[in-house]
Amino acid sequence: AALAVGNDTGPMHLAAAMGCPATVLFSRDSDPSLTAPLGRVPGQVRVIRVDDLATLSVDRVAASLG
Repeated sequence: AALAVGNDTGPMHLAAAMGCPATVLFSRDSDPSLTAPLGRVPGQVRVIRVDDLATLSVDRVAASLG
């Protein structure tokens, strides 16, 4: 895949491990400093953290993709 977008789940960790650029969505219930996927190179994994994922807009996610 050219890019993976999703919440903090196993598939996002697999995508990052395979070298796929990933944008991972976190709510206040998860701490990305503890559980974010580890990419192969700096900048491969982007994190968006909001209090409630239900309030996260598609526009904000799209804007983070560059």
